[in-house]
Amino acid sequence: MKKFNQIRRCLTIIFIAGFLCINFSACQEKPEYYTAGDFEKAPKTDAHFHYNSTSMQYFELASGFNFRLLSPNVDSRISIDKQLNTAAALRQAYPGKFSFFGTFSVDSFGTKGFAESTIARIEQCMKAGASGIKIWKNIGMVLKDKDGRYVMADDPGFDPVFKYIVDNKIPVLGHLGEPKNCWLPFEEMTDTL
Repeated sequence: MKKFNQIRRCLTIIFIAGFLCINFSACQEKPEYYTAGDFEKAPKTDAHFHYNSTSMQYFELASGFNFRLLSPNVDSRISIDKQLNTAAALRQAYPGKFSFFGTFSVDSFGTKGFAESTIARIEQCMKAGASGIKIWKNIGMVLKDKDGRYVMADDPGFDPVFKYIVDNKIPVLGHLGEPKNCWLPFEEMTDTL
């Protein structure tokens, strides 16, 4: 538990520091309050917009309403390489208006070379212009060890990865769980679409 708390403190500090320095200006003078009439001119940031398309329509709409976008890549259905390529292209096309967090796959977790290949992936994301790294909910909810237990973010197999992240002051965004409803069969959920 002590090790988990240390990791959590480090990741929290890194995340807060990273959030403050993500390519967006957070220190502009702002009015005391906004009205509905200020919607288009008031600066806004959508910090969780999964932009996985090369279509510029969504971005042009968001930009027209004075939104900046932060797109976290995830280890999910769309390949992490495709997400990285798309996000890097958007960041280059819209500097200061679009940022992203890269991610890594856990498919090889528990095998020799996992940490090295994950660190190489993180380096690739940062070179492509990522503002940080997203740890997705498959850690803690899907990924299991050889004994069938769920692997959590404080598993020693991640230690070299987190050490690299801390040593290089890379911001981390973590999605490490879901409410109880997400674990239940659909018919037992109390909050459904």
